[in-house]
Amino acid sequence: MHRITILLIGCSLALGSLCAVPVDFTPRPHLVELDGVPFHDIKFLQGKTEIYYRPPQGWVASGSPEHACFQSSASSSVRVEFTHIEGTQPPAWDEEGLKALRERAQATIPQVKDLKLIGELRSPLRIDGHETMAFTFSGVVFAQNYKFFLLVLPLETEQFNFLLYANEKEFGASSKLFLNSLFGLQWHR
Repeated sequence: MHRITILLIGCSLALGSLCAVPVDFTPRPHLVELDGVPFHDIKFLQGKTEIYYRPPQGWVASGSPEHACFQSSASSSVRVEFTHIEGTQPPAWDEEGLKALRERAQATIPQVKDLKLIGELRSPLRIDGHETMAFTFSGVVFAQNYKFFLLVLPLETEQFNFLLYANEKEFGASSKLFLNSLFGLQWHR
């Protein structure tokens, strides 16, 4: 009986991971009109679910099925990346869970010299009704001081990462603009 239970649990876990649907981050323009005013959103696909994002004014979208990129046309150093990881567990939101989330967050940051965690904030906003975690890192890129703002959306079997990085001079204003833009992120099922 014990072996059958273990076998059934193993099969359900395997099937659960096979059922996870990856996100296609290829940016698709999507025009929305509110009270006659046109807004230019970007649409991503996750199976039959559509994910909508309205980037800040003047930001240019590019990407592939694996990740989306946004770059500020007004700045040479500001860059944003959206990524998705399947097969993750949500944190317990206790110290041990937050430590695991910190480690996952640090692994998301590109390899840079002298990477340091300089700030974190639990739930600076809720996305699609779920808690998020924000991390701020500093490091050196091409002999310049950079900062990295990473908002993590951990879900039951997946995690979304929203990363902005910029040199220190452009980081403050661009990170606030980016965080405000994430308030409009929407899932349409």
